[in-house]
Amino acid sequence: MTQDTGGPVFNPLIEQAKTGSVSLNVEPQAFLALDKALQQRKTEIQTIQQLVQQVHNHDSWGVGEQSAILTSAHTIVQRFRDKGSGGANNAYDTLQDHWKSADELQTLFRTICDRLQQTDSEFAAKLRAAQANVGAVK
Repeated sequence: MTQDTGGPVFNPLIEQAKTGSVSLNVEPQAFLALDKALQQRKTEIQTIQQLVQQVHNHDSWGVGEQSAILTSAHTIVQRFRDKGSGGANNAYDTLQDHWKSADELQTLFRTICDRLQQTDSEFAAKLRAAQANVGAVK
């Protein structure tokens, strides 16, 4: 996700988290759940991006696009391809923006979690216990 200026939206929060200027009251399990959910979101986005790339690269649509006299068939196939990837307002680039937002949020929460571990021994102990429980469940 980017601001109107083109810069990342969450960078200021990430920088504040690095300096300890952001405060939250959360349990370590929440950080683990958020990290897992954001990682899953990023993976799902990449899977969908592969599908829209297939739309862009699809050879034959079977709507008469190979015929010289059916120009509208060629036009509609080109529009499908452009919407998949490469054209204005295409699905691939839009999904990439969503992936970047998820990645920035994940970085923000990881940074906050790291900072909490460095400054709060009780939190760090709870986090280690929660990580051990997650590992035991797998």
